[in-house]
This record gives sequence, structure tokens and C-alpha cells, in this order.
Amino acid sequence: MARDPAIPAGTAHTCTTAAASRPHLTSAGSADPANRLGHELRTPLTAIRGYAEALADEAGPQLSAEHRRWLAAILRGVERMQGAVELVEDELRSPAA
Repeated sequence: MARDPAIPAGTAHTCTTAAASRPHLTSAGSADPANRLGHELRTPLTAIRGYAEALADEAGPQLSAEHRRWLAAILRGVERMQGAVELVEDELRSPAA
């Protein structure tokens, strides 16, 4: 299968080794794992939302109806994931029942 030229070479390797290069994220002695997890999940969601909103602002009127639906689906997905992150954070912070 050919590599997509829009994706920089070595990206897959970078993604798979990212956690290993950040031991502070897996350290058992960290103060609040919910905050760490929330940060790690929100950071890419923020980027996705920002780029999708910029695309909507800049090219929205020129996009086909199908592309506008895709863009709306991206934004709905980001909203859903942000809600899921909040639920996980709340669950991690709640005292054990």
C-alpha cells in the first residue's frame, strides 16, 4: 500500500513511541491522573476543532454539500469526545463507591 504523501514519513513510528518518550505521563507517583489524561486527550481534540473551524470559516462557502457534511461530522465527533473526556475525568475523580 502506498504512503499518503500528505502524511509525513515516520509519523506512525512517532505515534507509537510517543508514550515511551514521556514517562511522566505513566508515572504512578503523579498527583492527578485525571488531569493528565484529560490534557492528553483534549490537546489533539483542540487542534482538530481549531482546524475544522478554520476550514469552515475560510472555505465553508466554497465547499460542496458533501464536504460541509463531513466537516459538521468532524465537529460533532469532537464535541462527543470532549464530553466523553469530561465523563472519564469525573469518574476518575469520584471517590470509590
